[in-house]
Amino acid sequence: MGWFRIFERNKIVICTGYILQKEEKIETKLYLVRHGETIWNIDSRMQGHKNSPLTEKGREQVEILRKKLIRKTISAAYTSTLERAKETARIILENSEVPLIERASLNEIGLGEWEGKTFAEAKELDSEQFNNFWKFPTRYSPSSGETYYELQNRAIPEIYRIFKENAGGRVLIVSHWITIKIIYMHFNKIELDDIAKVPNADNGSYLKIQKNGKLFSTEFH
Repeated sequence: MGWFRIFERNKIVICTGYILQKEEKIETKLYLVRHGETIWNIDSRMQGHKNSPLTEKGREQVEILRKKLIRKTISAAYTSTLERAKETARIILENSEVPLIERASLNEIGLGEWEGKTFAEAKELDSEQFNNFWKFPTRYSPSSGETYYELQNRAIPEIYRIFKENAGGRVLIVSHWITIKIIYMHFNKIELDDIAKVPNADNGSYLKIQKNGKLFSTEFH
């Protein structure tokens, strides 16, 4: 049994008996959808872990998106455990045999006592933290609910887990406004306190995250 040398970009790999093959670049795509418009979106109410149903416009937004995504040949589907996301996913997967997997780590950021309150009411409760929430996430320290760091620590590992579970696939993921923002910022190496500079995902839109080998790219649609 002999020794073989393989030269690969200034690196020598030595093995016995066989030649190691160069790692194949497998292309995987995630379609990270923000749920359709809800009643509380119209009312400018903070949703967080609470829920309000999709509006008729919201269902229409998702139906339009379904017609776009149906051409992508979805191989797996995930959703947050919140009903507005699950309803969105069910509409997109209509007549599909792809099972829907629920993951709480894809839920929206928990907003504690702000949930169900209008933006103005939440600001009245704590104007400093309300300002921090939108402009200075590293300073955001709510008396209830989640910090941005807690959101990062559950949502971002979940995305990597989904990539690992679905190598080479085309994956639907239905999630939420702030959660999608945080994921986008991670893959584009944007600091938390630059959150106000990051574009918002509209209801019924999606963020495509593509992995090719070890390289990631993102694009809003």
